[in-house]
Amino acid sequence: MHTPSILLVTNAYHIKRAKKTLERQVFKVNPYPVDFKTNPKNVNLKKPYKLIPNSESLDSNSKAIRKMIGRSISKAW
Repeated sequence: MHTPSILLVTNAYHIKRAKKTLERQVFKVNPYPVDFKTNPKNVNLKKPYKLIPNSESLDSNSKAIRKMIGRSISKAW
């Protein structure tokens, strides 16, 4: 039997979970992550005040925590 192959284009943040979900459905998945959230311009150790959390950083942490919870739940399925 031939395993269907698909191209998965999704946010880089979601790619790992989405790939596993589709593989459970017996697809051969070719991942293509897009929309990366990192910004190398924000990493500047010459300006240590940039490392102090601001509201945008706290929002990012909240998203990361929710993503970790979601991954934990999806692993339990």
